[in-house]
Amino acid sequence: MFTVNYSGILSEHIGEKDGLTGREIKYFKAQFEQEFKAFVKEHSKLGFCQIINDRSLVTEATEFYKQNSDFDNLVVLGIGGSALGAKAIKNIISPAKLSRNVFILDNIDPFSLNDFFEGLDFEKTLFLVISKSGETVETLSQFMYCYGKVKSLGLDAKRHFVFVTDPEKGFLRKLANEEGLKAYPVPQNLGGRFSVLSFVGLLPAIFMGADIQEILKGAKSIEKNCLEQMFDFSLFLYLLNTRRDKKNVVMMPYCDRLGEFSQWFSQLWAESLGKKEGLNREILRTGQTPIVARGVTDQHSQLQLYLEGPKDKVIIMLKSLEKKELRIPEILTHHESVSYLCNKTFDQLFEAEYLGTYGALIKEKVPAILIETERLDFKTLGGLFYFFELSTAFSGRLYGINPFDQPGVETGKKIAFGYLGRAGFSSEEFSAMKVMLNDKFVCH
Repeated sequence: MFTVNYSGILSEHIGEKDGLTGREIKYFKAQFEQEFKAFVKEHSKLGFCQIINDRSLVTEATEFYKQNSDFDNLVVLGIGGSALGAKAIKNIISPAKLSRNVFILDNIDPFSLNDFFEGLDFEKTLFLVISKSGETVETLSQFMYCYGKVKSLGLDAKRHFVFVTDPEKGFLRKLANEEGLKAYPVPQNLGGRFSVLSFVGLLPAIFMGADIQEILKGAKSIEKNCLEQMFDFSLFLYLLNTRRDKKNVVMMPYCDRLGEFSQWFSQLWAESLGKKEGLNREILRTGQTPIVARGVTDQHSQLQLYLEGPKDKVIIMLKSLEKKELRIPEILTHHESVSYLCNKTFDQLFEAEYLGTYGALIKEKVPAILIETERLDFKTLGGLFYFFELSTAFSGRLYGINPFDQPGVETGKKIAFGYLGRAGFSSEEFSAMKVMLNDKFVCH
């Protein structure tokens, strides 16, 4: 499905100051070998590993599609892990091949929402409301608006709303039970950002026309064949961070169809590994900051910083090896500035820029990893999802932290709830911020 090339992080190519030595790699692989073996033995208990073998996924998702195939539109209400996976799947499908209109609303900007809803035919729309906890404030606010609109139009809410949420608790599960709304479960041991291969990602996917069996087949292929490769990937990024001070990891796809996948990875890596405390409550402050760039576009915006700015980054370059015949015509041949482009394909130009960027990074001794897919299909995407989920989970062991919680995010939620007057939450913290918020300069 895909290959990973680590030549660009080795000291023999970029020097010992920025690259890893062969002796170093050998030593730390031996140091963490037992940790890896323990992970291999125990990882099948993890929710995202168990879910890929759940045979009911395909059966129930197929039935979901059949029951709702008369809708022209699917609107996914979700945020973070409840949206990014579906966006990544949609991104690899040609717009002309989407079987339905699928919209994924993962923000609450009132201007964007108003513009969207003004043009939406609610009667022809199915709303898929996704929240692992069933309590996500952004998703609930979107749902309440849409629910009110559907009711005001005299439409049947049971027909227009489907939930994906906790199997037992949370507001959405409670409302589903009270109102008789269809609700698919998210296993309690499956975190939101690890849930793309569950109903969270697969229900939107099948509505788009994706082959969800192939997506799961890709994940199973990684499980069967690539655990050792996952160990290398996790270990190398960990060593580049902790021993070479590479605090940032830039994912730079030379493939527009992997742009949303890079956003999905960004949440997975940041929220899982960015932790203040270790497993024993010691202060560690771990993690790399993920940055998403776009080849070739960001050669003209971010690349200058990566080449000549602080030496605190490792670059992951993604590319599909598929070819698309799109040729530049043989015109303007008498102009030296463009004559070399005549009769070249855009594939050739894309490849040249990809290799040019890689070469420039190596010349400046910036660590770079190449990940190349044979073809970007549903099986490959499923494999990429699972490979990075495994890598993230194992990286938690390397750092000595819990990769499955997000305690820092909860603080902001509590302050917001206090401001909104939610029962059980104090507004004192927000009140203390008012002085700071009012201390501002005005530009006329």
